[in-house]
Amino acid sequence: MKKAIFMDRDGVICKEKNLFYRGSPITLPKQFEWIPESKEAFSFLSKLEDFLLIVVTNQSIINKGLLSVEDFHEINRPIYDELKKYNKNLGGLYFCPHTPKEECDCRKPKIGMLLQAKKELNLDLRKSYFIGDATSDIQTGKNAGCKTILVGTGYCGKDYKFDVKPDFVIKNLLEMPSILK
Repeated sequence: MKKAIFMDRDGVICKEKNLFYRGSPITLPKQFEWIPESKEAFSFLSKLEDFLLIVVTNQSIINKGLLSVEDFHEINRPIYDELKKYNKNLGGLYFCPHTPKEECDCRKPKIGMLLQAKKELNLDLRKSYFIGDATSDIQTGKNAGCKTILVGTGYCGKDYKFDVKPDFVIKNLLEMPSILK
């Protein structure tokens, strides 16, 4: 079985545009803006042969009609392009298009996206990590049995939706090597 590093997108890889609901979500490719340390960390993350890198993200703006699935994939093109520079492919990009009011098993903190990845990619969730900037991300990782990492970018855990403690706290993705040693 393989191991994975699951990462939330907004606030971990790219700048959170909807921080504390004051902004608007990313709906155009030109709005994707790397968190500089995250882009730099991709050179390290790409060298992790033991781990698949997988993005897991809630994107209710799709079912709200604000973003098409095609445009969503185009917005994520910089992530694929950055990894290709290091001859690494993204292990997967899983997204939940449902709104919080819709009944689904995939919207974080539920673990439907992780279970789908586990099945499709033969993953051992107990040997995997989940990195996020929000308590809902940490709760997702805990629910799936992953080790959890709260990153100090984006919400920095200050969304206060869940009373959950991460296994590790890092300032940004550049601090990942200290955890994986």
